[in-house]
Amino acid sequence: MRYFLIAGEASGNLHATRLIEQLKIQDPGAQFYYYYHPELAYMGYVSVIMHLGKILHGLNACKQEITTWKPDCLILVDYPGFNLKIADFAHKNVHVPVFYYISPKIWAWKESRINAIRRNVTSILSILPFEKEWYAQRNYQNVRYVGNPSVEEIDEFLKNKQADSMAFRKKHCLDERPIIAILAGSRKQEIELNLSYMVRAASYYSKDYQLVAAVAPTVETSLIQRVIANYPIKAITDDTYHVLQHSTAALVTSGTATLETALLEVPQVVCYRTHFPHIANILRHIVLKVKYVSLVNLIVQRSLVKELLTSDVTIQNIQQELGRILPGGDKRQEILTGYRLMRKILGRHNTTENAAYHIISLMQSNRCQNSAIK
Repeated sequence: MRYFLIAGEASGNLHATRLIEQLKIQDPGAQFYYYYHPELAYMGYVSVIMHLGKILHGLNACKQEITTWKPDCLILVDYPGFNLKIADFAHKNVHVPVFYYISPKIWAWKESRINAIRRNVTSILSILPFEKEWYAQRNYQNVRYVGNPSVEEIDEFLKNKQADSMAFRKKHCLDERPIIAILAGSRKQEIELNLSYMVRAASYYSKDYQLVAAVAPTVETSLIQRVIANYPIKAITDDTYHVLQHSTAALVTSGTATLETALLEVPQVVCYRTHFPHIANILRHIVLKVKYVSLVNLIVQRSLVKELLTSDVTIQNIQQELGRILPGGDKRQEILTGYRLMRKILGRHNTTENAAYHIISLMQSNRCQNSAIK
């Protein structure tokens, strides 16, 4: 069968790549077209409007590739602003099954997108255990929880990688101080808005701690260096799991990184600043349909890790909350205990294997039904 996959961010790229590997195992004759353009991943209304021409060009190019390549199905990975438009196009024009792996977080905002999902998406392969019930309550039953890929990926990492702190420090020219990790996201805009606050706040502890920025492989080194040039911090690219494995605490922007940090048992503070933070703070209470933005808190359904959002992202606030999760801090043990509960809720699954099996099974079922009709 011919599979057309679309992803737009670093985490989605990782999950899509692993899914392709598993599809190859279960369908040895499989062919793939992978559309991955992280430069089109913009967040927020202002940024989208500013880059609208580029986004529309990318959408049209993707539609053309789908029409020309003629896949047997589409597999959409996260990236909802782009992918839901492609799902609509596929439903109207190419008439193939559409699978959504890592579904849009419409339970947080833009709940109206449920109508497009009912109309255009054949099946959702969910990676968050509460999503199945949420969709069912809104009359969409085609949701299967396949497990969480981050659990699978980090368990494999921990099994295969020994925690040799001295070797890691020698490789990256780090000293013997314990490490505070800084994960400022994979998008240019996230980094520009958050990294400087995180670095300046963490620098307060630089006498006793080594500061390390874990940088996604898709991020330009020059962007990071412009921010950290005058601060005592080391940037390490494409080695985030190792950075976290050897860290004592972390400052993290919202997203998959919050979950990865928790799975590697590193106490964290979540920081997420946007354009016009005071206005965004007002809109947040109007637009958001959930109490929390970090995956950790959403999964355990309580405020386990501190979330500093929009106008709350200040150097003073970050310093204070970071102190609470460092050794001796009053929040540290509570967070570590909560992480164990989170792991229990997520469960242990062969996530990508389950996702690939579900896609192939539905595809084969559809083919049998179509043959019977003919």
